[in-house]
Amino acid sequence: MKQFLKRTFISSLLFPAFYFAGCMDIPDGFEAPKWDVNLSTPVMDTTYTLEDAIKRDPDMIKWYAAGSEKENLLYYADNKEIEKVTIGDKLKLDKPVESSQAQTIGQIKIADLPSKSASISSSWTHLQAGQSFPIPSVSNIPIDIVFPQVQEYNYLILSSGSLDLNLTNVMDVPVTLSDCYLQNNGSNIRIGEPGYSISIPAKSSRYVSIPLKTGISIANTIGFHGSLSTPGSNGSQVYIPSSSIDINAYFKNLSVDEVQGKLNENYINISKSFVIDDQTKFQNVVLDRGSLDLSLTNNIDVDLNVKVRLKNLYSSSSSYTPFEITLPVYRKSTRQISQALNGFVLRSGSALPTNVVDYDVIVSTSTTSDLRTVRSTDDIMESVKMSDLSLRSITGVIKPTELEIAPTVVSIKLGELQDKFKFTKLNFKDPSLKLYLNPSSQFKAKVNGTIKAKGYSSTLKFSDYIYNLGGQSKTTIEVPSADLSAFISSFSPNFPSELTITGTATINPDGDQNTIYTISQDDYITGNAEITFPLNVGVEDGQFADTTEINITDIKDQVNKVQSVILTVQITNGIPAKVKFEGAFMDATKSVKLLDLPPNRQDGNRFIELEGASVDANGKVTAPTVKTETIEFTGSDVDKFVNTKYILSNVTINTTGATTGSAAPVEFKVTDSIKIRASAKLVYRVNE
Repeated sequence: MKQFLKRTFISSLLFPAFYFAGCMDIPDGFEAPKWDVNLSTPVMDTTYTLEDAIKRDPDMIKWYAAGSEKENLLYYADNKEIEKVTIGDKLKLDKPVESSQAQTIGQIKIADLPSKSASISSSWTHLQAGQSFPIPSVSNIPIDIVFPQVQEYNYLILSSGSLDLNLTNVMDVPVTLSDCYLQNNGSNIRIGEPGYSISIPAKSSRYVSIPLKTGISIANTIGFHGSLSTPGSNGSQVYIPSSSIDINAYFKNLSVDEVQGKLNENYINISKSFVIDDQTKFQNVVLDRGSLDLSLTNNIDVDLNVKVRLKNLYSSSSSYTPFEITLPVYRKSTRQISQALNGFVLRSGSALPTNVVDYDVIVSTSTTSDLRTVRSTDDIMESVKMSDLSLRSITGVIKPTELEIAPTVVSIKLGELQDKFKFTKLNFKDPSLKLYLNPSSQFKAKVNGTIKAKGYSSTLKFSDYIYNLGGQSKTTIEVPSADLSAFISSFSPNFPSELTITGTATINPDGDQNTIYTISQDDYITGNAEITFPLNVGVEDGQFADTTEINITDIKDQVNKVQSVILTVQITNGIPAKVKFEGAFMDATKSVKLLDLPPNRQDGNRFIELEGASVDANGKVTAPTVKTETIEFTGSDVDKFVNTKYILSNVTINTTGATTGSAAPVEFKVTDSIKIRASAKLVYRVNE
């Protein structure tokens, strides 16, 4: 508030005396009496508050409401919305996962072949077939028969199997076959032998299973060899048939390591699994995108039908049949196929989350009408690969996932504080910077951030703040006040106009494998950043300058009649800080100083100094400090005083206990003030 000096020409007070004197007849040599008249007038009456100094912006500078803990305490605040952070494509599995294996065909199953029949003729009796004769006893008559050629293969190398013989004795005498063995026809390679004699009563049959030797090549034409003995008919005449023994041969339970033949259907079953991620486990995942790539290489000389079934993968949320692909793979060829996984679903199949995908590869060989060569070491190479997996949603264990918080700028706008309130240093107490985060779903997160001041390279980092975000209310993250105070105060006296806050929020930062989250790519984090500076500050050499206009020009032409000016200055300090006041009387241009206020003293002290106001335990002013000084202007200084147009006031503030480099913080409240009152007593010589 500014008080202007109003002057009334002093002669108007004496106008009646001069008027009547002009009408009187004064004797010659008469000397009129002279006397001094005192005229008092106010010069200034100004009250300064910190609110005035800052030119309060109602959107920035506020004060706490009456009745609150910090009643009337001034503070600066700015609140900015944090740009919405969407989970988006952060839910993903970065590394492609692949399972591949070369699976050999293994032992080849051969279906039971058609039986082959052969007979041992009765020529060993040397009797006419079709007639009756006594059969003599004989011993170890060599027998050699060859079964008809097997058309289904050229050769095979067995891993297991047998040739079963049904031997029927057609004759009326018993026979015994001994030293029997099976042999590839045309070679001396024995392929099987019973290891015992075969006794067959008259008109009877015997069933014999002869294990076939493994690891050797068995031809498609097989001979049966051995010796025949009989006790004969003991002199009785018996009928002599054309064949004495009929043999039916059956291949049984053949499993081969190699075959060249006509193949029946065989099966290869592969059951495998792969881990989709070391740290991510799912109960249910909806994939936003991804690719399933299958590669099947058939190194077998036969066409294959291949079915790949992924037990945890489903084609949609509504499907509960595991996804499978069936495709032919021609002999000695490779087949590749790629399946987009947009909208596909992964399910664990139980209440427990898993990171394993199980799959089966079911291979069946085609039957062939021509001869093919197949070995047990022949293989099929399968590869199942899932890549570029981006998750639309997940219920399960989430690996540490970092979200970037977009830069948020908060302002430090203290009005004209830095222009009109000069200071060497300000120390802020209890400044506050809070982030209020409100995610759309609940999860544990670690928040790291960096605060950068505009125009400066230094930064303040805050880190390792771990919170359970979400729920009914926003989560508040507060930067330690002491750190923020030191950071902001370090820029004094040239404060930055803006602070930029950047940061990250890492979901499940410690890789907890026991907590289940439900998060989707549409989930987000919103919030706001709020900075608050209570004007609880330590001020070192803070200076506030102001100019007050006065008007004392009405007595300029009578200035020679003013003997002296006695100026009384009273300063009432209602703020909790030491105050030094100095001023100057300025001319109309504001560029020429006419007088110092107070004038230079012999001790060199150019200030009016006051201690800070008394405060209670809560920082509230209980009693102001008052100081009054009287200053007298005489001689030429009176002329200067009368020609004053402006008074320049300069108030220097130091908080109690302030020393160079460290100013003790105190509270400045909207009700605190510095009041400067000045009045002048002019001693005016009448009839001079």
